Amino acid sequence: MPDLRTWTRLSLIALLCVGVWGCDDSASHSGKGEDSGSKAAPAPSQVAAEEQPAKNAPPAMMTSGESRPEMPAGHPPIADPHAGLTGVAKAVSGPAEIGPDNVVKLSGLRMKAPQGWASQPVQSGPMAPRIVFSLPPAEGDPVGCELRISHYPQMKGKDELNIRRWIAQVSKPDGSPYKRDEVDVKVNQKGSVQLTIVDLSGAVQEGMGREVMMKRDHRMIAAIVDHPKGPHFVKVSGPAESMAKWADAVKQFLETAEVAD
Repeated sequence: MPDLRTWTRLSLIALLCVGVWGCDDSASHSGKGEDSGSKAAPAPSQVAAEEQPAKNAPPAMMTSGESRPEMPAGHPPIADPHAGLTGVAKAVSGPAEIGPDNVVKLSGLRMKAPQGWASQPVQSGPMAPRIVFSLPPAEGDPVGCELRISHYPQMKGKDELNIRRWIAQVSKPDGSPYKRDEVDVKVNQKGSVQLTIVDLSGAVQEGMGREVMMKRDHRMIAAIVDHPKGPHFVKVSGPAESMAKWADAVKQFLETAEVAD
């Protein structure tokens, strides 16, 4: 018969074996054992992070309807509407004043808006416009046009950067991109005010961030209104028919720009 000391040793060995086998068994059941052939289940926080879209994912390229536009092979991606501005310059915030006879009072500039343009509420923000006008639609168009005026004095002298940015936001009616040498950029000096105007038709990019859409059969008129306290940037876009209705009025509006105290 084994003595008491021997029984004690045997009991300790038995307890150690049970502990080891229990750990190995629990590991195999949880999927962590070496022979399980499966990986450990990710933590809930990891799953949530993987299911979330990337913060810098490109915006959806949607038309004004439900379908995506069919861009030709080699077409550049949809341009960032504020490429060259973010982190470089911030808009001068705060709404502009509209005086008698629809005179828009801006920083160092005034312009006279035509009758029929309705000003819209403007929310403050680093990229906020000084004023937004809604232009009524032409007959048959479901929506009209929108005209926005922003003030980026830190962008003075960077006209070519903005011209190329606007060109990248419009595709030709056949879907191919515009090249810089295909675009007629008009420059007009009037006293201390210099107007630089870009007028393009086709599929026009509208919206911001993840709301960016390419809208077919549209037109965009964009202008740099430079002056001692400028430049101000004017951009108007909308359906082709509505833009045709207001194009002359937009260009006349730009011509009214004059330096103000």
